[in-house]
Order: sequence, then structure tokens, then C-alpha cells
Amino acid sequence: MIRILSLGAGVQSSTILLMSIRGELPRIDHCIFADVGWEPPGVYKWMEWLRAEADKAGIPIHTVSDGNLRDHVMDAVKTGKRVSSPPFFTEGEDGRASLMNRSCTSNFKIIPIERKVKELMGHKAGSRLPKDLRVEQWIGISGDEMQRMKRSQVPWMRFWHPLIELPYGDSSEANLRPHSMTRQDCLAWMSAHGYPTPPRSACIGCPFHSNAEWREIRRDPVQWADAVQFDRAIRDSMPLHGMPHPVYLHRSLLPLDQAPIDGIAGQQSIDWGMAQECAGICGV
Repeated sequence: MIRILSLGAGVQSSTILLMSIRGELPRIDHCIFADVGWEPPGVYKWMEWLRAEADKAGIPIHTVSDGNLRDHVMDAVKTGKRVSSPPFFTEGEDGRASLMNRSCTSNFKIIPIERKVKELMGHKAGSRLPKDLRVEQWIGISGDEMQRMKRSQVPWMRFWHPLIELPYGDSSEANLRPHSMTRQDCLAWMSAHGYPTPPRSACIGCPFHSNAEWREIRRDPVQWADAVQFDRAIRDSMPLHGMPHPVYLHRSLLPLDQAPIDGIAGQQSIDWGMAQECAGICGV
């Protein structure tokens, strides 16, 4: 059995790696970071720190990439070709905001990770692995996001969610039973062990951002300008996606720099959030 962590560089997967380094979880054999090329600068800085910690423990971190997602979409906007689409918002049949189907997670994260797993097992891309070969892929979904769990689609790999499947907490304390670790538990664990707080891991222009996350991005003029410009560029790219209406990054169906991310009175402020990301790969 080979243990491979899908390292998204977010709170949950970072906690799993550090717990393994400290011996609180079994030893990880490999970590794979799928770089979409459009993470905030803080995520890449955090990855450098994680890599140094993993190197000291002798755990290799492999980076895989199928290119820059932002450049991929912008090129499609210019050329009119089909695109690995993020889940943009558009007007649905009922006139309300509707999420488009997405393929970015599969094409820029899942497929490159699976290809690297095969390489680590000594098999070429596109080859079939023996059914009796067992790879345990660790995924950093926490107990507050259990709806994102899913089964592996290949017989030679099984997914394992240590934050959910292993009990956490001291049952010797009164009125406290072991439970799955939540994102807040992960942050508390990292703080208790003197580790820095990881940044939020998600593409700068991800439509799954909550209003609070959009406000955080706006604090950085460079990131905000990047997201606003991208949002404008995709607006009338409907033919690329077969959509009859314009597409947006924000659920309000307004340009990002006009969207009610500050909770203006009369505007809904229900955060779709990364919990909608059912693949369990992004943002962890």
C-alpha cells in the first residue's frame, strides 16, 4: 500500500501533512500539489514553507501542472475554442443565478494527479494498472464538509479522509467524545503546535468564493484588478460554453466590481462557498 496525499496547500491538507510529519498520522509516501497557475502569491509562499518541512521529514512533494487556468480561459475567449470551464454563474431558466457545469477541477487537478500517481507506481500515462495494486489517496476533507466525499472511480485506488475517518478529541474529558476534525479544529491544532496559519487555497478568480473571500481579495489591489479584468473578459464568451446568457464570477450576475460583496441592504448574501465543490480536491 502506497500512501499519497493530494496536497491542495489549504488548511486541511496542510494539517494532514504536518500531522504525518509529527507521527500523529501514518507516514505519507508522497504528496502531489496540482498547480493551476492562478493561486494567490501567499499560497505559493506557503508551499515553499511546507516543502521545507516535508524535506526535513523525507517526504517528497511533487508539483504537477497542465498549464495556467487563467491563460487557458483567456486564450479561449480570444480564439473562440472550447474551454475547461470554471463554474461561472449565468442566468438560469427561472431567471435566477445558476452555476454552469465545470471541468477545471478534473482537467487541471484530478487528471494531472492521477497521471503522476501512475508515474510514481512505474506505469505510463494512459496505461491500466492492475486491480490488485493498491494506492491510498489521502484527501483533506474535514468533518464540516462531509458532503464533498466521494469514492474512487478506479479499482486500484481508494480514497481516505483521515480528518473524518479517524476520531479526534480526548474522550477522557467530561462531555467530550472523539469526533471528526473540522476546519476550525485544524486551525486550532496548527496554532497549538506553533505552526503559521495557512492561506486560503483557491484560484484568484474562482466563482466559489464567498463574499468574505472576495473582500479579502479586494484588499490586494493587484489580485482584485486581475479578478475584475478576468470577469469582464468572460462576460460575452457565451458561445464558448453554449450558454444563451452572459457569464459572471459573482452569483449576483453583476460585474465583479459592482457586485454586492459588502452585504448591501436588500441584496442576498448567501455564500455558495467551496462546500459546493464536490470533488474534494480544490480548496483543501
